[in-house]
Amino acid sequence: MSQLNISRNLLLLSTLLLFFNSNSRCFGQQFKIAAGTNHSIFFCDDSGIPEVAGNNGWGQLENGTTADGTDPEPVTGLTDIIDVDGGDNATLFLKNDGTVWGAGFNAQGQLADGTTTSTYQNPAVQALITNVRSISAGFRFTFFLKNDSTVWASGANDFGQLGDSSTISTFTNPPVRVRHIDHVVKVSAG
Repeated sequence: MSQLNISRNLLLLSTLLLFFNSNSRCFGQQFKIAAGTNHSIFFCDDSGIPEVAGNNGWGQLENGTTADGTDPEPVTGLTDIIDVDGGDNATLFLKNDGTVWGAGFNAQGQLADGTTTSTYQNPAVQALITNVRSISAGFRFTFFLKNDSTVWASGANDFGQLGDSSTISTFTNPPVRVRHIDHVVKVSAG
């Protein structure tokens, strides 16, 4: 195992031990940890409110500031969250009503709100897609798995990563459907 991999594993273990000790708000609950570029999202399934830490230059921590956070703090203005994921300086939140909300960097339209405006200190924006059951954020693009098992995508598409048979990024357009696949059970963006 390389020195870099060992260092990453130790950092992850340290983060887990700090966050999930006996004084933690998540102790004994199901939890998820998601990571974006220089930021982390911690989610206890019972709370419906994720906690975030790390770099916040684009507002990806969804706390009303652009100040970095070294201790996990709850996001503001969002409740009833059932899933989270982090991308390139952006964070996505899936609510239990099937709507998706995004905060942070949005230059290629990866937040799928029909703009290329990053959120900074503003509240999270709602994506132009509904009936979503799973999300995955990649490097400046996002996948949305809908309840009908179709996959939709938004953001950068320089290499055809959106799967819509083009290399056109969505920018201010709504998400596009990934072509030629149905009955999808899970999505993962790189």
